[in-house]
This record gives sequence, C-alpha cells and structure tokens, in this order.
Amino acid sequence: MFQNSTLVGNSFASLGYPLDGYRRLASARTKIEDSDLPGTEILETTFGTYGVFFLASFVIFLFLRNRFLQAYNVNDSVEEYRTPISARFHGPLSWMWNVFLVSDEEIFNHCGMDAIVFIRSLRYGRKVAYAGMFTSVFLLPLYFWSYSSSSSSYAGSQNTTDLLDMLTLGVVHNEIGELEPVFAAPVLAAYIVFGYALYLLLDEFAWYTKYRHRHLAKALPNNYTVYVKHIPPNMRSDKSLLAYFSAVFPSGDVVDARVALATPKLDRLVAERKVVVDKLEHAINVYNLKNVRPQHMPIVPKTPPTSIADSIRNVDSIDTYTSELAKLNISITKGIENVEKLSGDNPDYGEDQLYNIEESITCFEGIHSSFAPSSDMRSSIRSGKNKGYEVLDGNDSLLMEIPTVSEQIEFVDELEEGSGPDLSENNGPDLSKKDRKRSTKKKIKKKAAALRKKTVKSLAAAGTGIVAGASAVADLLSRNEGKRLDAGFVSFRTLTARQTAIQMIHSCTPFTMTVEEAPHPKDILWNNVGKDHRAELAGKVTGNALTVTLCLFWTVLSVFVTSLGKVDSLVSLLPFLGRWKKKNDLIGKVLVQIEPLLLVVLLALLSIVLMKFAKHEGLVSESQLQASLFQKLSLFLIIQFFFVRMISGSVLAELRKIINNPHAFVDLLDTAVPEQSNNFMQYVLVQTFVYLSEEILRLQPIIFAWIRSKIGPNLTEKERKQPWIIFRPLCVSEEFEFSTTQANLILFYTILLVYSVISPVLNWIMCFTFFLLSLVYRHQVFYIYPPTNDTGGYLFPQFVKMVIGCIYIAEITLIGLLSLKEAAIAASMLFPLIIGTVFFNMYINLEHYRLTKFLPSTMSVEEDKKNIGLIDFDELLIGKYLQPSMQKKTLEPESVLKE
Repeated sequence: MFQNSTLVGNSFASLGYPLDGYRRLASARTKIEDSDLPGTEILETTFGTYGVFFLASFVIFLFLRNRFLQAYNVNDSVEEYRTPISARFHGPLSWMWNVFLVSDEEIFNHCGMDAIVFIRSLRYGRKVAYAGMFTSVFLLPLYFWSYSSSSSSYAGSQNTTDLLDMLTLGVVHNEIGELEPVFAAPVLAAYIVFGYALYLLLDEFAWYTKYRHRHLAKALPNNYTVYVKHIPPNMRSDKSLLAYFSAVFPSGDVVDARVALATPKLDRLVAERKVVVDKLEHAINVYNLKNVRPQHMPIVPKTPPTSIADSIRNVDSIDTYTSELAKLNISITKGIENVEKLSGDNPDYGEDQLYNIEESITCFEGIHSSFAPSSDMRSSIRSGKNKGYEVLDGNDSLLMEIPTVSEQIEFVDELEEGSGPDLSENNGPDLSKKDRKRSTKKKIKKKAAALRKKTVKSLAAAGTGIVAGASAVADLLSRNEGKRLDAGFVSFRTLTARQTAIQMIHSCTPFTMTVEEAPHPKDILWNNVGKDHRAELAGKVTGNALTVTLCLFWTVLSVFVTSLGKVDSLVSLLPFLGRWKKKNDLIGKVLVQIEPLLLVVLLALLSIVLMKFAKHEGLVSESQLQASLFQKLSLFLIIQFFFVRMISGSVLAELRKIINNPHAFVDLLDTAVPEQSNNFMQYVLVQTFVYLSEEILRLQPIIFAWIRSKIGPNLTEKERKQPWIIFRPLCVSEEFEFSTTQANLILFYTILLVYSVISPVLNWIMCFTFFLLSLVYRHQVFYIYPPTNDTGGYLFPQFVKMVIGCIYIAEITLIGLLSLKEAAIAASMLFPLIIGTVFFNMYINLEHYRLTKFLPSTMSVEEDKKNIGLIDFDELLIGKYLQPSMQKKTLEPESVLKE
C-alpha cells in the first residue's frame, strides 16, 4: 500500500495507533509491493483486516455501553457536566440513530460552540462526498468505456484487469486527440464538486456568523472584557488605565481595569503552597480515618544531624506541613501586599507618589516609590525644607531616615536629566548615543542600589519588624517583583462599550494601545501577557521558521531514525543480535518491532514540538495557541503526507522505467498519480477503523482509571476524584482536542477534493468514512467530553481557509493531469474555475471573517437592554482578571483535624 514506511509511521503515531497494527500494515504494504496487488484486492484486504477489527471493537462497545455508565456516559455521571443530552442515553442500538436527531441548537446550548463547529465540519465533508457520488454516476462508466477504447499499443497504457484501476482518469489516454471530448466530463464534474464545496462554505459562514454572535452575547467575563497591550509607560497602572477608558466611554460603563504584573517569586510560592496544602489534607485524612499521625522524612534537615540516627529521623507530617503552610501564607500575604504597593494598587501609593513614571520604568525599573522623592518633595528637597525623614506608608507613624539632602538632589537631577558630572566621565565622543544611554542607566541603577542599601541599613534602629519589611521590599526590587507590564485587561458593563473599544483606534502611534478581545480568565497564558511588540514579532518569525525547517527535514529525519531500527542495521551495528536471532526466532520478531516503535516515538513528539513552536509566538490564550497548532499541523500533514506520498510514490514506483526511457516520464506520471488513489483510499480506511476503535472503546482511560483506583491518595471522596501523576479517575474526563483532531481530518478533505474527479470511487469511501466519524464523535461529544475548553468556535475561520487551500490544490492537480494528457481544451476550461475560486476567496475576505469577530451594534444594544437588572456585573467581572497568584492571600486545607 504505502510507498514510504515513514508515512505509515506518521499516520499511526499522530493518531496513537498500536504498534501491532502498524506492523501488520507494514507487512501488508510489503506484500502489496512485492506482488503488485491490484486496487480491488487492496480494498478487500483492508476491509477484511481493519474493517473486521473495527466491527469487533464496535460490537464489544455495544455490549459494554449500557453496563458501565461511568466509562461511557461520563457527562451524566458527573453532576457539573450533566446535560439534557447526556440524560438521554438510549439503548444499546437505538443511540445510533438518536444521536443524529439531536439538533444544532441543542448541541450549541449544551455541548459548546466548538462541538457543533466540529460536527458540522464532518457533515460538510459528507455533503461534498455526496456531490462526488453524483458525478461518479457518469464518470465511472465513462472512464471504463474510455479505457476499453484505448489502444493497447499506446506507450503509456498498462494492461490491467482490476476494476478499480479501470475507473480512474489515469487510464484514459488521449492518443491522437480522438478522446478529447471525453475530458469534458471531468471538467463538468470539477465545476459541480468544487462549486458545491464553495457554496457550502457560504452556507456554513451564514450559520457560523449567527451562532458566533449568540456566543458573543453570552454573560461570560471575556465577552465584557478587552485585552489592552503595548500600554504607554504613563498609563501602566490600574488607576490610569481605568481613568482613560472612563473618559472615553460614558460614566459607569467601565467596571474594572487590571494591569498585568511580573510576579515570578509570588507564582513560585503559590505553587509551593498548593503542594503543601494537598500534602496536609492527606495527612489529616490519614489521622481522621486511621487514627494514626503520619510521619515523613524531611528533604533538608533544619539543623545539621549529630548522628546517623538523627539524619534519618522522621517528623510529624501534620505539624510540619501546618508550619510550612503558615509560613507560606505569611510570605504570600506580604508578597501580595508589597506587590500591590509597588504596582500602585494601594490608594496610599497613588500617582502623586510615583515620580517621573516614564523614567521610572525605562531607566529605573522596579524601584519602590517610597524610596524615591515624590513630585511634591522635589521642591522641598531643593529648598532645604526636607529634614531627612519621610513617612514609610500612609497608615504608619514610623519615620525612616533617608539619604542626605545633597544626595537626594544629586539623584533627582540625574534621574530627570539622565546625566551628571559623575555619570558622564566615561561617556566620551567615541561612545554612541545608545552606549552613553546604556552607561547612564547602569550608573543610575548602581547609585540607586547604594541609596537603597543605605536606607535599609538606617532602619535597624527602628526595629526588626521594619527591617524585615524593608528587606522584603528590597528582595522584590532585586527580582523585578511587581513590575508593571505593558498589557492589561479592562472590563465593561455593556456589550456595546466592549465592542466599541475593540474597534476603536486608541493611539496615533503604531504598536501602542492595541485593544483586542480578551480570552476567558482560565484560558489566559500569563507568561505571554505583556510582551513587547518586537518580542511578539520575533516570536512569530521564529515559530514559523522552526515549523518550516522541521517540515523540510522531517522526511530525512524519519528515514534516518527508521533506518536505525531496521533488523539488518541493528545486526550490523550489534553483531551479537544476529547470533541471538539465529538461536531464537522470538528475538527476530522483537527486532522487527523496533522500527515502528522508533517511528511512533518520533511522531508522537510532533504535536508537542509544534506546540512548543507555537508558544514562541507570544499568544496570550489557549484558544489562539490551539488555532496556531491547528494551522501548523494541517500544513505539515498536507505537505508531508499528501504531496510527499503522491509525488514520491508516483515517481519512485516507476523510477526504473523512467531511467530506461526518460521520454516516458510524462506518460508514466499521468498514470501513476491517479493510481495513488488506491493508497490514499486504504490510508483513510485504516486510519478511520483503527483510531475510532480506540476512541469508542476508551481502553486507555479505563485502564488508567483502574490504576488510579489502586494507587495514589484514595482516603476520601475528594482524593479519589483527583488525578495523580498521569492517572486520572473516569470522573475527570480529558478535554476533546479539537485542534489536533481537526488537523488530522484536513488531510481527509484534501484527499476527497483532489481525487473526487480523478478517482470517483473514492467519493463513496469518503462518504462512508465521514458517516462513521460523525456517528462516533457525536456519541463522544454528547456523553464523554465536557465543554470545559470551549473557545466559541475559534477554529472555524482557520478551517475555512484550509478547505479553500485544498480546493486550490485539487483544481491545480486536475489541470496538471489534463495537461499531461495533452487535453489542452479541457485544461483551459478549468481556468475560469480557478479564477472563480480566487474571487470567492477575495469576496469572503472582505467582510465574512470580520463579521464573525464582532457583535453587531443593534444586537449588542438589544442585549444590553435585556441584561439591565439581570446580571450582577460586579460579581461577573471585578477581580476576574487579577492574576491567579494575587487572588488568595491565605489558603487552608478543607479537611479539619478531629480531636
């Protein structure tokens, strides 16, 4: 079947196929190549092997489905995931037609926008296959008749008796122009199939726009919030950002504004606290249920052990974790309070206490405002009114000594002018302006550090408490803790204000005050929030460059890795394996598995690697990340699986004939390219049968859930419902990976569109495939996967662009094939179709994509009127976009120690 074993490994690894399945497929491929099996026999072998495997798996599923509801109706077993759809589980057989009776409206309301977009994409593939089946009614007999009428002496003809090989465009030979009228049929079929495919896209856009607007009108935090990036330095505070948008929009429309903060240390402490809380809860549960105080060995002794016995002495777990949690709560509370002061969230640290905001960020990042003179104090410093004391904060009567007046004046002048006698001594004419600026900044920071050190030292007389506080602030300064980033979130009370903010231009300077739709709070990738536009651009270029490089070298890498796994290579590399193989046949069988194992390991890393590349782009939400992964993976699969296989399979299969007769290259190619339809047909069937068998049986989740029930914390109901390492109970269902699944199906659309006219039989196979996919995935979406990762159909625009790209590929391939057959008139008749596709793409690019991004003003105003008095916006929005590490100052275990 497959001309390249690497491609087989790719398809199997990307979908998680079992190694044994790959071994049998590779074995079948070898037999097919060696015996030159016809397409009909290939199809029979595929159905006889993998079709039977899927049928057996499906029957087992029907037997188990209604007996193990926790495994096969997860959504109804978990209260928070329960829906009216999951409640209607139906019988062992009746579900197969009932899942198709669930309306799009119900799916949208209960399963999410992503689910209905995915299901409709499968329906789209089935409808396109219907059009291909319609054209096959006249194409199949025409191709058969044309083959029978072709001259057997034609140089490029092949004497074949296989029915499938007779029913492709490749066997129609235009010897002396006698069959030129025959090529009008595939041209007509192309207009029907591709024209209908484009029409369906318009229909899908109309549906998607309607439901997308309904999703945008839902009472969700992200539908009332915008993401503001590239905020200028003088507006990087909650108050300034709130004041700006309050001035732009009517009074009361702006509810909340949050500027993102750099909190690396706080993030680490919060993560440590979560681990300690989990351990403490488990220790308390052990004591409550078993009446035994658990102990453990500390990782790092607090004091050096005096003996070996002391070094291995256990400590009381409850007391130890309670103490650690108390310390972490204190540290996190102080950290949050200090960050709030540094960021200006505390009203006592308002704008009047932040001196020269622009320079404080660009020249002196992270310095606490209380260590520098405010604007009102500068004049008092210069006039000598300041006596060397300043209030530590607005609520504290303690005074702290600051540097002398002359030192303050010198430091302020240097900050304001960016120069000074002591800072310019090394800034000679040989240094560039950039170097002099860098030198100035460096010396200002050095002098500021010295002043800060002197200030902290002066606190010793005021007491250890103040010293500890000052040390904490100094620690924050040294780590850039609390530094205000150039991005934030602004929440509005009305949909109208939010939609207006997104579409407005907020600055006349490029890359300044850019306003976008905000992701859902749980969807935010906080590590990418606040990146400079140069870093974003560099990240996008880097991510795309790495993807292109990987795609170019992937085939070489796959061939190299698999060559290492071949039995002959292993024996030559390790001669003792040859002796073992002769003594025991089982060794040989094990060695045969190494090649597919290496392929599976290599290809299993593909999505992970591409995800890493996507993360370089600086995307701030998981939705954007998944869309980027979908685009990269789709292009990768189309290039590596479709083009490489079609071209290399066509050329390499006839390489010897081409070498012997170079003039026969064109004739061989126009025959070999259509014959690849048999390979793609088997590829689609094998991929569908094996993957759907694994998907519907859910063997991996069931086995992992059983292992989880035997190991890990299981004392209480809460512990039993928690994942442990890689094992999770059945009540914690994995989220459906729409991006990777849809990307793998993009290859199906490519095969369908390219071969719908070239090999009409494939339309029937694809229709059957999309029906099976719809049947299984409808069941899984309704009963297995919760809509917790719903993005509001974020992948649909990318899907449309990919399908249009597939249509371009199909049209160009058909024109090239007709040109090879010297059917000039037929090939030229397809150019209007390509031009029409180009105009269609231009047409939908004008407004259709834009309409799906924004809520119409009439609809937003109407929804705002309906929501008056119905939505508590304070509860919905305030604090929702505060960083997770800043939300809870203290955290206590839910379990209570019984006396």
